Amino acid sequence: MKHIVLLRGPVPMPLLLLFLLMTSLQTSMGDILVIGDSWAEFGAEMLEASCGGKAVTNRGVSSSTAAQWADKVQGCPARGECSVEAAFASGSYSHVWLSIGGNDFIEEVCSGGSVEMNWEEAIEAALEKTVTTTGGDIPILMIGYSL
Repeated sequence: MKHIVLLRGPVPMPLLLLFLLMTSLQTSMGDILVIGDSWAEFGAEMLEASCGGKAVTNRGVSSSTAAQWADKVQGCPARGECSVEAAFASGSYSHVWLSIGGNDFIEEVCSGGSVEMNWEEAIEAALEKTVTTTGGDIPILMIGYSL
């Protein structure tokens, strides 16, 4: 596995761009895949505007959970497909921005809801699914939530 970067708390766009610059020195900078929850869905547009000349493919699905992205729980919000494999099938990417865990945490801890998988296990499973799907050769960026 080449790169997995986990950043906690609110992350300003310059820090995200620094990650992309640093990893692009070691890999050829191509298209960026954005997958995960609403932070991915709504943040991809800003990322594309900030990464001039780089194509950003947005496969984020608002309200989705890490458990859904890990294929451990059925059912993804109606407006999207929570499949790492399907997201990667849509192109060739040099970097991945994976945003997951916030909805899992809210469902389990804040709302006291019934969940099939605890939020920590769900995040680990979704990350492992992403690494396996990429073959471990693509830098993966995860940005933590400021809960």
